[in-house]
Amino acid sequence: MSAELLNTLFLVCAILAGVFLVLSVVLYFLFDIRSIRDIRTGKTKKKTVQEMQDANNRTDVLKTAKMAQRGRSGSLTGTLGTAPPSKKLRQSGELTPPPQPPRAEPVPVPEPAVLPQPAAAPETAVLAQPEVKKIRPPKFTVTKRIISINTEEVVP
Repeated sequence: MSAELLNTLFLVCAILAGVFLVLSVVLYFLFDIRSIRDIRTGKTKKKTVQEMQDANNRTDVLKTAKMAQRGRSGSLTGTLGTAPPSKKLRQSGELTPPPQPPRAEPVPVPEPAVLPQPAAAPETAVLAQPEVKKIRPPKFTVTKRIISINTEEVVP
């Protein structure tokens, strides 16, 4: 091979490499490969969960602030609707605590009724099962036999 032929092959391969590089970049953006990669690696799911948590935290802060203005607590640890209002609202005098509902006495629970037991039924007899003989699987033995037939016959 001559030097001119090798130089020509090098130029053809370099041009093809450049064309394929440009084609791969175009296809990367055309098929939106970044989003597909993010879906496959789980980045999209993590991002969505984080956005949902952030949105929940923002609305939770708003709900807690609104409940504090109304004199209610956002937690479930105290009695419902009787949590003390915030210090700022108490000092301003704009908020009065909600009236306490009247407490009812506990209702006594009656003892459970005793149900009558049915008459004792005779025990069922176990049916006699015929004896089953255990059958052993047959033993398999491999016997190697070589049969040789000596004839003087020739096959044409």
